[in-house]
Amino acid sequence: MVVVVVLVFAFCWCPIQVILLLKSLKLYELTHASIIFQIVSHVLAYTNSCINPVLYAFLSDNFRKAFRKVTARLNGS
Repeated sequence: MVVVVVLVFAFCWCPIQVILLLKSLKLYELTHASIIFQIVSHVLAYTNSCINPVLYAFLSDNFRKAFRKVTARLNGS
């Protein structure tokens, strides 16, 4: 499970980190396509936070049990 979470994290955050590195080295040209790529990279990076709970839900039995327990308490069951 840890390997999957780390790989998804790296996949989601790598593009924006590369862009930021290139910008700091002044190697990133601003064109219409590069701005769109930068926006998509930001969205992908933030999407990682949305994907994590789904990964845990599918990959961890302990997470599923604890989540059900918490939601049962919130529902008053």
